[in-house]
Amino acid sequence: MRPFRSRLLSGTSLALVLGTASIVGEGMHGDFPARAAAANPPAVLTAGANPPRFVAQNPCAARNPCNPCAAGGARFSAECVVPRLVGANPCGANPCGANPCDANPCAAKNPCAAANPCGASKPCNPRNPCGAATSPKLTVAEARAVYDCMEGTMRAAYGKSGIAAARTYRLWRRFSTSPYKSESHGMRFVQNYSNANSYGKFEGGGNMPAGTIAAKDSFTVTMAGRVSVGPLFLMEKKAVGTHPGRRDWQYTMIMPNGAVRKTGGIQKFCNDCHSAAGAADDYLMFLPDPFRATNR
Repeated sequence: MRPFRSRLLSGTSLALVLGTASIVGEGMHGDFPARAAAANPPAVLTAGANPPRFVAQNPCAARNPCNPCAAGGARFSAECVVPRLVGANPCGANPCGANPCDANPCAAKNPCAAANPCGASKPCNPRNPCGAATSPKLTVAEARAVYDCMEGTMRAAYGKSGIAAARTYRLWRRFSTSPYKSESHGMRFVQNYSNANSYGKFEGGGNMPAGTIAAKDSFTVTMAGRVSVGPLFLMEKKAVGTHPGRRDWQYTMIMPNGAVRKTGGIQKFCNDCHSAAGAADDYLMFLPDPFRATNR
């Protein structure tokens, strides 16, 4: 059962108290370690009364590629966070906001470098807790609550594309029990939907019929607990012979601003990855066993 979620009026906020169940991560098949559970009390996800607001993009992002908060120009939700990470991360309180070191966190003469954990000596360090290449592990409860909190924002973002599937995919059956981290989708947390029930047979489904669409929506979480919308990934089976080199699949990415990407480069990149699944699985790369809806 998903955590209860509601919105209150007049600026009042609602705290959703979450348990610490299993860790959601790439290739995860184990349970949340007891020592970690003891160290991390139940997280609280705060949902405000109004639709999610966004923190303004860092003004240094364009000219400072070393800025750990700049990668991708992500628009972080001001409402949906993972407080366990915010509290534990020295950069979590305000990694991209009114930081006096924001002017140039990689500058050699940065006066805040000594005191600022995101300062000159650290943003390019792989161990930097603010590093853009790092993605945290979440409990199942945290991942589900973030998804619930971001649901309306994601729906609105993808709806800007004008593509029908972007507006209707949430009416289809969901084949994942929880968001899970997908290495092949940029370490984002994703959920699986399809308009074809045969998708739920997974490796036993055989060739999907024309008209089948598999959809993965996504969100990102920084090591500081900040959350942003990721792309919506669509994989649509066209009529036989339409794309013979791709088993007739067409790939589309819908970006958080509604932009649609389906150029030849996208087709090649996605197909090169999906073809590794083989013809027996019709180039479909199914989700990990622990997150399959049939395993409820």
